[in-house]
Amino acid sequence: MDDARVSLPPAAARPHDSWRPDVEGLRGVAAILVVLYHSRIGVFHGGFTGVDIFFVVSGFVITRQIVLAFDRGHFSLEWFLLRRVRRLLPAAIAMVAVTLFIGNLVLLPTDLVNLAESSIAVLAWVGNSYFWRQHSYFADSGPELPLLHMWSLGVEAQFYLLFPFLLLAVRRWSPRHAVSLVGAVAAISLALSIWGTHQHPGASFYLLPTRLWEFLVGALIVLRSQDAAVSSRVRTGLAFLGAAAMLVGAICLSPQTPYPGIAAVLPVLATALVVSFAPGTPVGRLLSLPKIVAIGAASYSLYLWHWPVLVFMRYRLGPDPGPVLVAFALFAVALLTYLSWRLIETPYRDSAPLGRSYRMSDVLLVAAACTLLSVLLIGLDGRPGRIPPAALVLDAQRTLHGSGDDRCHAGPPQVVSIGELCRSDSAGAVHGRVLVWGDSHAYAIVPVLSAMAAEHGKELWQATYSSCPPLLGVDVARMTGSHHCREFNDMVVRAVRQFDIRSVVLTSYWSAYLWDPALNPVDRWLDPYSTRDALGGGHAAANRRNFETALARTVAALQAAGAEVLVLREVPTQQEFVPVALARAVIDGQDVSRVATTLAKHMARSGPADSIVSRAVTPGQLMDPAAVLCSEGRCPASLDGQSLYIDAHHLSAAGAGMLRAGLEPAFK
Repeated sequence: MDDARVSLPPAAARPHDSWRPDVEGLRGVAAILVVLYHSRIGVFHGGFTGVDIFFVVSGFVITRQIVLAFDRGHFSLEWFLLRRVRRLLPAAIAMVAVTLFIGNLVLLPTDLVNLAESSIAVLAWVGNSYFWRQHSYFADSGPELPLLHMWSLGVEAQFYLLFPFLLLAVRRWSPRHAVSLVGAVAAISLALSIWGTHQHPGASFYLLPTRLWEFLVGALIVLRSQDAAVSSRVRTGLAFLGAAAMLVGAICLSPQTPYPGIAAVLPVLATALVVSFAPGTPVGRLLSLPKIVAIGAASYSLYLWHWPVLVFMRYRLGPDPGPVLVAFALFAVALLTYLSWRLIETPYRDSAPLGRSYRMSDVLLVAAACTLLSVLLIGLDGRPGRIPPAALVLDAQRTLHGSGDDRCHAGPPQVVSIGELCRSDSAGAVHGRVLVWGDSHAYAIVPVLSAMAAEHGKELWQATYSSCPPLLGVDVARMTGSHHCREFNDMVVRAVRQFDIRSVVLTSYWSAYLWDPALNPVDRWLDPYSTRDALGGGHAAANRRNFETALARTVAALQAAGAEVLVLREVPTQQEFVPVALARAVIDGQDVSRVATTLAKHMARSGPADSIVSRAVTPGQLMDPAAVLCSEGRCPASLDGQSLYIDAHHLSAAGAGMLRAGLEPAFK
């Protein structure tokens, strides 16, 4: 078996044996897309597809290296893994070390502990598994994580550990069927990705099994036979098609697109077309321009450093620091990228063997120091002694824990039965039942409702389910297959009838379930999981009709069951993560009252949904939280030293308490 070879086309038909400037330039394009997306610049709402471009290019480059080593008879796992370690480890560890140092200066204790935990996972190259368990890539409910971007490096490192064994197995047992075997593995991975994106979106986004096919598409470009009959005109057309599709994905996809799944096929196949057919075409010449190639050469360092810089900027200066500060941040990114590439990445990568000045033992020593520091920071609870006590109090209000019973709040993949609905304990005789029904916004006001129920001798029932509006007969777009919202709502109405509940409070993050104007036809076409009549999907006019019809249906069903209905309009959404913004104001010696949104912004955001809600009931059945949370055109995020929110749009116990007078009709 020593002379077995992976089946390859003749060298003359294989233009992959030398360094390709267009592929290096493609790396540069991928990095630029990611940076623009993370900088929130321009129209590149799908710039995260730059990571998919990286994956395909990595699969192509790594497969070419391994196959050429096979052909020349000098492949070894030690050789391959040492190349990867030299390529990835030194710059990554330097970035982690600097990020820990800066985080220790600027982050609040909770966020510093999160950074320390993620640092340990990143240094072990399992950051993708950590973030899968802890954080959604597209989440906007909390502070951004400085090392979140390292999830992709975890996936890539795991691919490097797995893929050589796959090729070695093919080489040993079936070298002539390399394309079909690798293609079969890619097809299985893609099928798993399509299924998993709907059923388990977090795992599908972060983990290697559902991302492997993207690398293998790049590998198949190397392994397949090159079609020498393709004319120059056809090659040019296919290269332009790939470049155009890449641009369409970067512009038309969005964080709302179920991803990766079907949608990832667009950037992956686009990249495959460019890699396969760009040489000798205008697309290839464009990608080979020296400045684009230079960006590609430094793309790894650019990817490493851009995200922590942007995160720390927004953490200290707010989510919208303005174009001037963003420009300064990008200048800092460019400087750090150059220094990292010139002083760390290039010397370690090119040293063979490594010289005395660039020993891997030094890198491992820094990694060990980072790990030890992370463990200490976790053990010290993020060093709270460096933060003013008033700021710590405000920051501690970022969680619902302590303001409600988490066991009573449901969410995917739970299927809740009537017997599992929570109800308050009553010390004396019960004089009626009150039900609060809705999503996590309803859960946020449970504390004040529970206190009021006790005062009025009522029994409070809680029916709350994450991302599930209290609307009968509809589904919610872009939710997982385990999001049992429709079934939950049907069950709640049965409970109202069965237990003779006479008062129901409906509240929700209503605007989240209306059609998103940022969506476009491509975004909707690449979402095979949501029906056109699901809330938040389809077209704007149809979506509003479905919303209004469902709310009218729900109110009618409750009234038919003999229940009085009180509907809350939407709570004003703040512009930033409130506990951190308030704590930051205290640390900086600023007036916390500056942390606020305007009534005009609130009305612009929630107006369409609130108008539908207002038409569904009489004025006596309607309560507007903005009437008590806002005054003189402003909606402050705090009152008397207490945060009114736990994030940007969920009320804290103090914030919910301000709604007490408006909730009284539910207890008559």
